[in-house]
Amino acid sequence: MKEHWKVSVGLILSVITLVACVNNKNEKATITIKSKTQLNSNVRIYHTKNIDEVQLAQTKTDSLGNCSFEVELRKPILAFIQTGEKIREIYLVPEYDLTIVENGKDYQTPLIFSGKGKKINNCISWYNSTFEKVRWGKGNLPDLTVDQFFNRLDSLKDISADLKKYYKDSVLTDNEITLLDNKSKFQILSFEQEYYFLRYNYSIYQKSEALKSGGNYETKIGFTPNDVPLDTSFLAYSDYQRMLIFYWHNKVNLQTSELLIGSNDKYYLAPQISDSLIKTNKFPAGMREYVTAYNLNYWLNAYGITPVTDSVFADFKQTYIDSKYLPLLNTTYKSWLAVAPGSPAPDLEGTTLEGKRISLKDLKGKMIYMDVWATSCRPCVAEIPFSKKLQQQFSNEETIQFVNVSIDSDRSAWEKLLNNDKTWKGRHMIIDSEKIQEFYKNYKLFGIPSYILIDSSGKIIDIKAPRPSDKTINDIIRKLINERK
Repeated sequence: MKEHWKVSVGLILSVITLVACVNNKNEKATITIKSKTQLNSNVRIYHTKNIDEVQLAQTKTDSLGNCSFEVELRKPILAFIQTGEKIREIYLVPEYDLTIVENGKDYQTPLIFSGKGKKINNCISWYNSTFEKVRWGKGNLPDLTVDQFFNRLDSLKDISADLKKYYKDSVLTDNEITLLDNKSKFQILSFEQEYYFLRYNYSIYQKSEALKSGGNYETKIGFTPNDVPLDTSFLAYSDYQRMLIFYWHNKVNLQTSELLIGSNDKYYLAPQISDSLIKTNKFPAGMREYVTAYNLNYWLNAYGITPVTDSVFADFKQTYIDSKYLPLLNTTYKSWLAVAPGSPAPDLEGTTLEGKRISLKDLKGKMIYMDVWATSCRPCVAEIPFSKKLQQQFSNEETIQFVNVSIDSDRSAWEKLLNNDKTWKGRHMIIDSEKIQEFYKNYKLFGIPSYILIDSSGKIIDIKAPRPSDKTINDIIRKLINERK
């Protein structure tokens, strides 16, 4: 096994690639796309700034998969280009004139660049695609032993070495070489953090199960990742941001989960506990603000407006009065007001198993218990038997309608499950794939399964209703029905 390396201090000093200003005489880059798979598909370029997603340009390919557009820029930037369902990284500089050929939908098929800016982008495209091939090699990452993980890690380091051999013989600027060096190092660190996250997360699960059964348990992760550089100047790198997300999970989120094991009725305290962990951690000042903002935004999206998230948010505003992260946090906070109890439920349209179009407007006049699920979601499928029992308990009540909304991208899997199980009643509908993102946004969905209660006039009762397996949902529905009588 190769020696487990550490990040050099020199990394901290070499981020000038992405933050230096350039000549602003021409602040546009031109992009032409020639896709063989993404026909009549939406195209957008975006990047993350201050934990928020910023869209730089959007257009659409024609029936042949072609389009051309301009992106306004003020400095060099690492961003993402999404064509249809495929998202890849791109490096843009004012005056670049790039043509992109896309030959395959999968992430292991690199984009091919030509024109001004092609060399650095072909390097990035080759490296990302090759990295993904090895990263998703034989054996899923969660199933790898520590020795198998280190073997794969060594293979990824070899790819980084191959990248250096390639660009040594190419005509790249010093700044572009620095960019590639940093990018490869951050990807390796991110890979380590991700593996540690998977092992730590599974360890917490085992501990939780052991406590339920009254058994003994000893934490065994068997791997410690290298230290990561904590410097906000690196936030221009998407790989660094990805690394930080796993680092936050490992240092804050999973530790919060571990502290709450056995206290199922106190998970509402997670935002407060995680905030306290950040305060006691040795984050540099600027990075502490970033991680605190990210943590708060995460819990606002997950829990919405609660007394605990309200308290943590108030503390953030008092501590960081002029924070650049406040605009996003305020937007996230206010977005929950649109789905507060008594607000009109956003309309929703889908297709039934018989192929008919149906919307929530069609169901007005009845209270709705909405189950948002997918066949690929194990917790969702695990709730189906409880859903059947819940529906059976209210089978004689005409004032309530159970609506099961699938977000499956594979319609055939949805059809197969329902056709093989005729005992799961209620209204079944599937959302068009291009409408799923809008659905998530409208209903502030953080993940699935999700359950929503809507009254007979089409107004929201609870955007985060208890799931069918929760014993309280029966009493809640019964009380709502009785109040109508």
